[in-house]
Amino acid sequence: GVELLQSMYPSHNEFELDDPHVLTTLEGIVNSPGSVMEERLPCVAFTLRFSLQAGGAEHIVELWVSFPTAYPQIKPLVNIRCQAFSRESQRQCSTKLLQYIDSLEDGEPVTASVVQWVTESCAEFAVTGQTLRQ
Repeated sequence: GVELLQSMYPSHNEFELDDPHVLTTLEGIVNSPGSVMEERLPCVAFTLRFSLQAGGAEHIVELWVSFPTAYPQIKPLVNIRCQAFSRESQRQCSTKLLQYIDSLEDGEPVTASVVQWVTESCAEFAVTGQTLRQ
C-alpha cells in the first residue's frame, strides 16, 4: 500500500505521511504479533498532492486520507482541498466525494479510485463553479 503510493508520487511534497514513523511502528507490530492491542494500532494517514488541469490552468489538489485501524471494514476518512474551489464548491465537492467513497465496493483500492474520481470529476467543477454532476 504505502510503498506503492511512495513510488507513484516520488517527488518532494507529493506524498507525505502524517506520522513518518508509522511504517516502522507497523513493521514492529507485524514482526511481533500479539505485542500490541488492536485498540492501540496506529492509523495510517497521509496527504497526496497532485495537479489538476482545468481551463488551461494547473491547480494543486491536496487529498488527505486516513485509514482507520478497522479498514477495510470501515472506509477511510478523506478530505480534499484546492485553491481553485470557492468555499461552496469545496463543500459540494467534499459531499460528492464522500458519496463516491460510500459507493465503492469493499476491497476496492480506495486511494487510486479517489484520485481517479477527483481527476475526472473536479476539473470542470473547479473552473466553472458549477455543482458536480453525479
